[in-house]
Amino acid sequence: MSWSTRGEFQNYAFKEALHREEQAVARFDHLAKKIRDDRLKRMFNSFAGTSRERLQQLKVEMAHLNIKSS
Repeated sequence: MSWSTRGEFQNYAFKEALHREEQAVARFDHLAKKIRDDRLKRMFNSFAGTSRERLQQLKVEMAHLNIKSS
């Protein structure tokens, strides 16, 4: 993939990061609901929470840079 401007690359990178964090939240939430071991359940819930924090950080930075998330 080639980009003609730095802005195009930046838009792509942020949107890709956002997409991957959304997938991570869904995956960790799913695992936390399915697993029976309480220790692992807490671990996956923690992972999901960390991904949610990164999602929020990405959204704030994207808004600052005027990058639309969709």
